[in-house]
Amino acid sequence: MGAILEAAVDGIITIDSRGHIERFNPAAERIFGYHAAEVIGRNVSLLMPEPDRGRHDQYIANYQRTGNPKIIGKGREVRGLRKDGSTFPMYLAVGEARLGRRRLYAGIVRDISQRIAQEEALRHAKEYAERADRSKSKFLAAASHDLRQPVQALFFFVAALRGRLKDSGALRILDDLERSLGALKMLLDSLLDISKLDAGVVTASRSVFCIDSVLERVAADFVPLAREKGVALRRVASSAHVESDPALLTRIVQNLVANAVRYTDNGRVLVGCRRRGAMLRIEVWDTGIGIAPDNLKQIFHEFYQVGNDARDRAQGLGLGLAIVERLTRLLGHRLEVRSLLTRGSMFAVNVPLAVPPAARPHYPLDLPTNPPGRGLVVVIDDDPAVLRGLRFILQQWGYEVLARTSADEVVRHLVRRPGPPQAIIADYRLAEGLTGANAIASIRALYGRDIRSIIITGDPSLRERTPADAADVPVLSKPVEPPVLWNLLANDES
Repeated sequence: MGAILEAAVDGIITIDSRGHIERFNPAAERIFGYHAAEVIGRNVSLLMPEPDRGRHDQYIANYQRTGNPKIIGKGREVRGLRKDGSTFPMYLAVGEARLGRRRLYAGIVRDISQRIAQEEALRHAKEYAERADRSKSKFLAAASHDLRQPVQALFFFVAALRGRLKDSGALRILDDLERSLGALKMLLDSLLDISKLDAGVVTASRSVFCIDSVLERVAADFVPLAREKGVALRRVASSAHVESDPALLTRIVQNLVANAVRYTDNGRVLVGCRRRGAMLRIEVWDTGIGIAPDNLKQIFHEFYQVGNDARDRAQGLGLGLAIVERLTRLLGHRLEVRSLLTRGSMFAVNVPLAVPPAARPHYPLDLPTNPPGRGLVVVIDDDPAVLRGLRFILQQWGYEVLARTSADEVVRHLVRRPGPPQAIIADYRLAEGLTGANAIASIRALYGRDIRSIIITGDPSLRERTPADAADVPVLSKPVEPPVLWNLLANDES
């Protein structure tokens, strides 16, 4: 028994019924800093700081009187007191033994200072990481909104200016300005997308939908650009339904098609699907420059571009495929690529097939190209530049415009008019914590009827998760290109 006590890793202290120490093994000596001879015969409370020291004797007396196992058999964390006066956290388990009529108690102690320190460090690290994540989220939301506001204003000013310029030389300069704005928008969207994905603030909202709704939209977006390059862009329609996040999957396919068109100087781009068991394989084929085998992994790195050493911005930024890789990983979809140098490439995303939901009424998507401007459009935005830009282009389209920075100002003017406005355009985040949805609700309440409304926002995530307080209102992410706004207003008049 003595050999076991001597060799034990944990401190072992035996005491009598009065709390006097009878055995003190080498591990206990290391833990408390006493030699055994210094503590043998002394009360074990010597090794305890207050308030535990004052309580110790009553614990033993209470157990001997009642048998209540408050300190016997159950291990717990307490404080220990070293010879040098320092305290430390320790784990203590107490057991009882009988030698004839004598009662002895054995305490097993373990210094857990290192474990507690590690737990504390982990707790601090976790709190720091959580604070950093919250800071990232706040920064991204603020950066997204604040950077998009001036870009949005520029889009509206350029559109308004085009309607007033007649000089061909000035129009050519305006064309260059629009191209630069397009590049700025592309850079802003891509950088914010990458930042949000890395910060983990993008979440997937899965639903069942027809994949052709994605393919049709993406193909329509890129047909003009492909035609301008002399590239034939073709979509193969599909009736298959999939389960995914429609907004994020659309972004994946958009980036893949944009990449295919960008790196195909002549020939064709094909977008279609193949069924593979329980999966649908969305494929984007091109007859472009192709990718060397050594570069197939690098193309998914930020800012890496095949054949663009001069950093020509007309060829993009090298962020599209990095976004695709992160989004497919977020959604749990498998991404594939095959390519032959000078022959072209094929990118594929494998998405789970799903049973189609119950049929819903179909509404036509065709929009008139020349909406007759008439009636009053209310515009609410707390950014004066955006407000002026919107007013200019709406007036140019023939609308009467009431543009103000708050819903209260708008209501004060509307009560003096005989009828309701034709439409409302409101920024989502307004001053004093109010939202565009609040503004729309107050104007609708003034007339007791629905009024065609559009929300624009510098927070693109609202486009993917329509706010609950504006469930019937379309949400457009800034910067909104004027033709998109034109078409929504035209749809109201058709």
